[in-house]
Amino acid sequence: MKNLAELLIISILFFFPATKVRASANGDSIIKVTYKRSYNNPPFPESIGEECLIIVGNISYYIYGSGTKGKDGILRARVDQMKDWENHRLFYMGPMYPEYNLDSYWSDSLPAMKWTILNQFLTIKNNYCQKAVTSFRGRDYTAFFAINIPIQDGPFKFCGLPGLIVKISDSKGIFNFEMTSFEKIPNDYDLGIGKVYGDYSQFKSLFKKWHLRRLEKDKARREADPNCLDCSEGVTVRYTFIENLLD
Repeated sequence: MKNLAELLIISILFFFPATKVRASANGDSIIKVTYKRSYNNPPFPESIGEECLIIVGNISYYIYGSGTKGKDGILRARVDQMKDWENHRLFYMGPMYPEYNLDSYWSDSLPAMKWTILNQFLTIKNNYCQKAVTSFRGRDYTAFFAINIPIQDGPFKFCGLPGLIVKISDSKGIFNFEMTSFEKIPNDYDLGIGKVYGDYSQFKSLFKKWHLRRLEKDKARREADPNCLDCSEGVTVRYTFIENLLD
């Protein structure tokens, strides 16, 4: 799971203060959409997890799991992506150790992809859905959005359709997200993001350099310890990213 978290870590020319960027709900309830996320890319073992989209007014947060409740009754979680619809910006976590830790975020456009909506329909969990396709940074995706839920959001960075994305997968079957529940709940969440260091183009440039340094360190470790079970000759390391960050 640790390796998977590293793989899935996947953009503002100025700096925010180090304090967290937050948004508060105006009301007693918010929307929580739960997704089942599966990742299947041999030789890595298949991974299945739960992820949640928390919609608070014009802000939405995408988190792993459902959050952890403290003694004060408040739910907290590390935010993977935050979509700010009022300012048309998306912010996502992008750590690169040791320079950038888990509180490091980057900005991207919102929405970040362009869709083609098709005249094909399917009922998914009692929701009448329409099909849409997109090519997004190295992968082809097929999505189904709920016509009866007019929320232009979805899992990960995916959004921008006339209804909530209830199912989306890539053409190779590596990534798959499917909604398991949609509910209105009391606003017991305290969510925010850390410092924003730059935009997507800056992140991608830094990531390529960081990734190359990591590969060089791995190579040096294998040469220094040929008996290493995880890094000896013959072990194939295969990286898979939702977005193509290495072209």
